[in-house]
Amino acid sequence: MKQWIKKYRTKIWFALGVNVLLLLGMLLLMIPSFETNDDIAICEFANGSRGSFDAHLVYQNYILGLIYRFFYRINGNVPWYTLIQYAFLLAAFTAVTWVILNRLKPIPGLCASLALLLFFGYECYIKIQYTKTAGILAAASMFLLFYAVLEERICPKALLAGFLLGSVGAMYRIVQFVACSALMTGIGFYLLLELKRRKGDKRRRYLLTYFSVFGAMMVLAAGLYLIDTLMYTKDPVWENYIAYNQARTELLDYGFPDENDNRELYQELNLDGEALRLYRSWNFNDPEKFSKTVIEKLIQAKPEQRVDLSLVKQFLKQFSTKIFKTTVFYGFLIILILWLFWGEPRASAILALIYELLFFSILYFYMFYKGRYMINRVDVGLWFSAALVIVWLLSADKGKYCAKTGILYGLMLLIMLQGIWKEDWRLGRYSVYSQRIQSRTAFEEPGRDKEHLYLAKIGTISAADGYGPFDAMPFGIMNNISFLGGWITNSAPCLKTLSDYGIENPYRDMIGNEKVYLIDNDIELTMNYIHTYYDKGAEAVEVRKLGNYTIYQII
Repeated sequence: MKQWIKKYRTKIWFALGVNVLLLLGMLLLMIPSFETNDDIAICEFANGSRGSFDAHLVYQNYILGLIYRFFYRINGNVPWYTLIQYAFLLAAFTAVTWVILNRLKPIPGLCASLALLLFFGYECYIKIQYTKTAGILAAASMFLLFYAVLEERICPKALLAGFLLGSVGAMYRIVQFVACSALMTGIGFYLLLELKRRKGDKRRRYLLTYFSVFGAMMVLAAGLYLIDTLMYTKDPVWENYIAYNQARTELLDYGFPDENDNRELYQELNLDGEALRLYRSWNFNDPEKFSKTVIEKLIQAKPEQRVDLSLVKQFLKQFSTKIFKTTVFYGFLIILILWLFWGEPRASAILALIYELLFFSILYFYMFYKGRYMINRVDVGLWFSAALVIVWLLSADKGKYCAKTGILYGLMLLIMLQGIWKEDWRLGRYSVYSQRIQSRTAFEEPGRDKEHLYLAKIGTISAADGYGPFDAMPFGIMNNISFLGGWITNSAPCLKTLSDYGIENPYRDMIGNEKVYLIDNDIELTMNYIHTYYDKGAEAVEVRKLGNYTIYQII
């Protein structure tokens, strides 16, 4: 077996086989799910569940939306969104495995590959989230591009594959692509330090090659982002939505200004405590009371965060404790331990390691400053990028490698991972399927009643609860369901649903409207809001129960 691995490990089919076996093993042993409801919401735009196939995905590139739309039009019963994401992830992990096995000897190469695939593969295949996918593809792209230009002759197939992975990563989420690509500069820093070993002409040629290849990748990513932007600016409805959503994100994701310090502003905007409580629960779809203008005024009232010694101390305190609650950090830690045994002994490698750790700390401090840190879907790509840099600094020649070492290492990995994987084992979790069916039934029941528009509070029925990564949503099941909040608020498909039932302001126009039902889990809060701002005499009449929630009509 050892001789066979040694003979074939550098073949692309070997790397693909390792990844396919691990993927199938994970799917057989564990239950995949979406980590957040963002993926299912994005999928709803393209899969026809809202009555149309729309390529505008908001957080993913329009070109990617065209791909989804093409396949869903062919057969809407196939989970194309998940399958396409799996295909790109498999390609990315295979590329990483192939590069590692070509640069290192069998034992350290397999040890490093196993750690990356088990920690980060689990996060992406079993806890699916498109931001993770973007980060993995970006890091794999840079890893492959560095390998493609390492030798005297550029490897055209690796170069092309690197550009493809990078382009798709940028389409999945451009911000994550930029962050993970930036972290991969640790390899570039190491290679630049190593250039001093080259003679004058070769040094200049390598420099030109590095900057040409990676500059072209950045230009390509920027071009894809520009195309995506143009697809929204050419449509007034989508253009207005993007402006609204950016303001909404700044306020809802980062917090409202303090009520005690801004009483006059809240009085001026006629927003009381009950209204703020409703909005903070993400049920803010009132285009009159919570318009883009109101949101912008609230944003302007928020104090500007200052970078000072106090903020640095706060960051160090939180980062030093919370980091151990980040599961993928342990994947990075395993790779770091490998470097201690098999790392490059040269000063350039040590300096590159210091550079990478410092760069990561600065990037994370910036995220802390912005108020968006310790978010797993973002952390996966960042730690994967940092881990790949450390893998690059492993020596191809240092030390002797023993098969027993590899076996012990594998057992240690599995023991560590058991603490992470246990919540997703199929054994003992068959209730997940019955819970999904119950949630799906509660979701689809109003969807079949096309005579009525169902306004649903955030926190009640949810497509994310009813549909897993491999479940198909019926065509048009959501074209009579509109939520009273969420980031999809004011998007073109949602506005069309409201328009089809003659609704402009959901909170106002549901009153006395026989065509409109309300699915609510806190009717008292909703009615207090309606009494304050629209109709003091309005009443909520119970129509029927829907699972754990109640359907009302407001008269």
